[in-house]
Amino acid sequence: MAIASAIESALDSECLVDEPGAFLIDDRPADVVAAPSSIDQLSELLKLAAAEGWAVVPAGLGGWLAAGNPLERSDLVISTRRLADPIEHHPDDLLATVRAGTPLATLNETLRPAGQWWPLDPLGGGGGGGGGSVGAIVATAAAGPLAASYGTPRDLVLGLTVALADGRVIKAGGRVVKNVAGYDMVKLFTGSWGTLGIIAEAHLRLHPLPPDDRSLALSAESAETLASLARELLRMKALAPAAAEILSPPAAPALGLDASETQLIVRWLGHELAVGGAMSEARRLAGVANVKAEERDVPWSELSDIEERLKPAITLRSTAAPLATDELLALALSFAGGDAPAVVAAPYLGRVWTFISAAAYGEAPAEEWAGRIQRLRSETARLAGRVRLERAPADLRALIDAWGDPGGTLPLQRALKDKFDPDGILNRGRFVGGL
Repeated sequence: MAIASAIESALDSECLVDEPGAFLIDDRPADVVAAPSSIDQLSELLKLAAAEGWAVVPAGLGGWLAAGNPLERSDLVISTRRLADPIEHHPDDLLATVRAGTPLATLNETLRPAGQWWPLDPLGGGGGGGGGSVGAIVATAAAGPLAASYGTPRDLVLGLTVALADGRVIKAGGRVVKNVAGYDMVKLFTGSWGTLGIIAEAHLRLHPLPPDDRSLALSAESAETLASLARELLRMKALAPAAAEILSPPAAPALGLDASETQLIVRWLGHELAVGGAMSEARRLAGVANVKAEERDVPWSELSDIEERLKPAITLRSTAAPLATDELLALALSFAGGDAPAVVAAPYLGRVWTFISAAAYGEAPAEEWAGRIQRLRSETARLAGRVRLERAPADLRALIDAWGDPGGTLPLQRALKDKFDPDGILNRGRFVGGL
C-alpha cells in the first residue's frame, strides 16, 4: 500500500505492524498500523502523516478502538505498544516515569518489590491483560473502583510527554507534585482521547502498597438494599472501604460469584488491625440489613476485564452524583426492557456500567436501541447525570452521538482542537461533538 511504502521509505519497515488486522477500527480491520519504538520515531511518523494529510488513529494496545463516534476517516493507526521500556522507578520519591505503551499490569509488577503501586483499576480499560496501556488509560481518563479512595488519572499523573499532530514533542507538568505555574496541560491531555496529541511518556504519582487487602462479598435479592448498605459502610467510624461495586446477577459470574442474587463486593486496604475491625463492623451492619456476608478472595483485577468476559454488544456508562446511584442503578436495570442486563455500579462514585448482550441487541433494530438510549439520557439528565455509549455495533453508532449533548463546552473544545490539531489529523470525528 502507498502509506506502508511511504513509511518504509521514510522511516523503517520494522515500524510497521505485520498483522494490522488485529486492530479493529469501527468493526473492520485496520489497513496500516505503525508502532514506533522511540519518541523520536513517533515524532517523525507524525511529521510524515501531517505532510501527506493522513488521518491518524492513536492506539495503545488496541482495546479502545471501538469507542466513541465512528471515525470520519482512518488512514493509519499509530500504536504505542513498542514504547514500553524502560520503567524508571524512583521509590524514595514515590514516582515512576513510563513509556505510554507499558501495560498497567507490567508497571505494577515492576513496582511491587519496592512495596508501591499505581492504584488504578480501570473498568473496561481496554487491551485485556490487566487494564490496557498506561498511555491509553491516561488518554481516556479510565478509572475503576479504586477511584473512590485514590482518585483518577487526573490525580495520579504529574507530567506527560506528548507528540502533537505536526510531530512536535512537548512536555507538560513535571516530576513533582507541585509543578503547575500556568495552565495545567496535563489535565488537558488527560481524557482527550488522542484528539490533541499522542501521549508518549508519563510521570506517575505512586502510592505505598497497603499491608492488608481483604474483601467481603455481600448478597441480597434487592440491589437497593445493597446500595443502602454500601452507604452505611462508607459512614463507618472505622476504616471506610477503599472500593465497592454492585453486580447484577448476569454480571456476577464474570467474577466467579453467585448469579442467583445481586452481589455487593467491598474492599478494605490498610493496616491489618484496622481492616479486621472494619470488616467485623461491616458484618454487623450486614446482619442488621439481613444481607449475607462472606469473606472472599475477590478477583478485583478481573473486574477490569469484565467487558472482555461478557462480550456485550452494547456498553453504556452512566454518571451522576454518588447519592443518585440508586436511581442510576434502577434506570440501568430497566433499560433493556426484557431480560435484566449485566450491570456494574460503583455506589461511591456515582457510576453505572450497563452491558447488553449480543442476543438481546438482536431482538430489536438499531433505531429502537437509539431511541432507548435517548430516553435513558433524558431520564438521567433529570439527575444531573450523563450517559455515554462506550461501545456498540457500527449500525447503532451511526445513529446516535456516543457522548451525548456536550452542552456549552463545545466551542471551547473546538477551539482547543483547532489550536493543537488544526488539520484534524488525529481521531477525526471520534470525540465529543464530532471533534
